[in-house]
Amino acid sequence: MQAHLLAPLQMQQTIPGLGAVGYAQLATRIASPYFFNPTGPVRPGYLPPPGLKASTGLVATVEDLARYTRGLLQHQLLPDSLQKKMWQPALTLSGDSLAYGLGWFVGKVADASVYWHYGQEDCYSSVLLHLPRQKLTLLMLANTASLSDHGRMLDGNFRRSLFLWSFLRHFVIPASPPSWPEVSAPAQAWDTFLSLCPDSLRWVVREEMMARLMWHYYTEAAPKSNSLAYAHGLVKHFAPDLDSLADPALAWVWLRLLDRPAPALLPSAEKLILNTLAAQPQDPYRQYLAGWFYQIVGEKNQATPYFQAIADLPNFDLRWYKVLATYQAGENLLATQPDLARRYLQG
Repeated sequence: MQAHLLAPLQMQQTIPGLGAVGYAQLATRIASPYFFNPTGPVRPGYLPPPGLKASTGLVATVEDLARYTRGLLQHQLLPDSLQKKMWQPALTLSGDSLAYGLGWFVGKVADASVYWHYGQEDCYSSVLLHLPRQKLTLLMLANTASLSDHGRMLDGNFRRSLFLWSFLRHFVIPASPPSWPEVSAPAQAWDTFLSLCPDSLRWVVREEMMARLMWHYYTEAAPKSNSLAYAHGLVKHFAPDLDSLADPALAWVWLRLLDRPAPALLPSAEKLILNTLAAQPQDPYRQYLAGWFYQIVGEKNQATPYFQAIADLPNFDLRWYKVLATYQAGENLLATQPDLARRYLQG
């Protein structure tokens, strides 16, 4: 990496992993790590393990990341033909486009191409987003995981990040609404705002409300009043859009909000979760969301098959949702199929 990337691009403030050559000179400049805490001050965190992996380890500055971006765009790293392939979305076996190319997330907003990626450790996060038509690049580094984690960037939807969405709204979307009501504003203020908003921009308001919902959910303490306000606003003003939406990040938040008395969210929650599952029906995480929804609303007979499908997966990583699905399958079957239930509970 030093010979083929860092040295040619003169990235002199970047080292390939904690403990690598040059670490001692840069150690005092590394931002202290923290855990974000929605109920009080941030808590001290810890550095990632030494070394370099595909997912983590590179220590850099925004200035050096700018040098990397410039080198990439000037084809110092890849010829134009390979770079174009890198930014082409991959296809599923059925021919559908994915939100990922060769090492980069790819997408569009208002007909503008968006190439981006994020990085995340327990106490650090980063984002690089490039807009080729506008010739703009956004670089962000943070010493908590909040920059990427609160937008659930793992799902490949840059619109759910309030940071990225705000950048795109200002630099990509023409004639974006200039001002927004506060979340605490009376419902009438939102009604008035939307009545004055042209139909061509209603989608912008919808995406803004979804990004704000995600941010508030992950940054505010219980009882999540701001999150609930945005969720109810989306149901009131954008119910038809929600009925056709497939979005695992939003489905997760919707489910967590159902843990509170929110009957108005139930119809949209079921459609959102089933649409999300239908888009990738073999995805265990989406199966878990469906099972969890029916468990919350008391439909255990509908929930259990989803939990069993995850529990019975062979050679699948022991991820948190497989553990919970296996346990819940056992609990649900204890009264009717005790032998099978014990197998799940003891497994």
